[in-house]
Amino acid sequence: MQSDSFDPHSFVEIKFHGNLPGLLKKKIRGKSLVSYALNRRTSVKDVCESLGIPHPEVDLITANNITVGFDYILCPRDYIEITPISAKTDFLKFSYLRVASLTEYRFIVDVNVAKLARWLRLLGFDAMYENGFNDDELAKISGDSKRILLTKDCNLLKRKNVVFGHLVREDDPEKQIIEIVTLYNLQHKIQPYTRCLRCNGILGYVDKKDIDHLLEPLTRKYYDTFHQCRQCQQVYWHGSHRSKIEKDLQAVLVKCGIKEKSN
Repeated sequence: MQSDSFDPHSFVEIKFHGNLPGLLKKKIRGKSLVSYALNRRTSVKDVCESLGIPHPEVDLITANNITVGFDYILCPRDYIEITPISAKTDFLKFSYLRVASLTEYRFIVDVNVAKLARWLRLLGFDAMYENGFNDDELAKISGDSKRILLTKDCNLLKRKNVVFGHLVREDDPEKQIIEIVTLYNLQHKIQPYTRCLRCNGILGYVDKKDIDHLLEPLTRKYYDTFHQCRQCQQVYWHGSHRSKIEKDLQAVLVKCGIKEKSN
């Protein structure tokens, strides 16, 4: 039974699973079992975030072996277990911790992991990015449009209206995209070269004669197959620049467990 009165000397024990101990505040970072002094009425979400864990990083919470939501009010001597999101998490299904499920995997990317947007688009994923977005805009767009917010800003992920998000661990962009593909099980959803790297629009085949006036002389002479962004009209073709992109793409796909996939 939960009570509104608390003994200031009462504690709850919180067990953090997976990679969550690495996100805890400096004094307790790395600890998987934390004793928390309970001296006020508080929810498990508030305690979790006060210890350093953004709520979008959490997949499951149990209190005394019973599944609970973020609004669960902690009681003295509670034993809490907190499990992180992982490749096993199905964001398309109901969860006690999320007010809604995803209908598809779409992203919004913070400026501190900006190159992730290009990689996601290269693999065919809807990745919104604008250099001018502030934190309020990022959180609102993420919540309103059910986009997964990717960032290295822990406090940004703690905002109430952010439902889906991930604190990117890796620093190298190629390692970051592998991290995201693996975490969200996106290997079978990859469709390279189907989105515009510039604006995130959808690419479609375009007849050469329709974009002939946009081409440089050598491009017009040596290439015949073109795709164009339906949104910003950027034209793409399989030129020498794509060979480098293709090499990098295949290296990333191999590390994601995919032998070869190209368009």
